[in-house]
Amino acid sequence: MKPNAADARYSRRARWYHWLVFAFVALAYLLINVRGFAAKDSDVRTHPMQGHILAGLTVLALVLPRLLLRLHHTPPPVVRELVPKIYTVR
Repeated sequence: MKPNAADARYSRRARWYHWLVFAFVALAYLLINVRGFAAKDSDVRTHPMQGHILAGLTVLALVLPRLLLRLHHTPPPVVRELVPKIYTVR
C-alpha cells in the first residue's frame, strides 16, 4: 500500500507550532539587537531586554506542547520512496 500524500507531511498543528516558534525566535533576536541602539543605563534599554525574555519564555511555552505532540504523532519519513523512471528510446 502506497503512503498517502497527506501522510508525507507534518500535521497542520505541528506546522502551526513551527512557524509560531520561528516568529518568536526572530522577535527575540530582533529585540536583543535593538537593545544595543539605546544608551547604557537608560530605561529605554530595559524594555527590549524584557521583551526578549518574554519572547524566550513564549518559545519555551510553545516547544513543550510541540514535543508532546511529536511523541503522540509520528513525523513523516525523511526521504520519500524513489520511483525508478524507465525511459524508452524510439
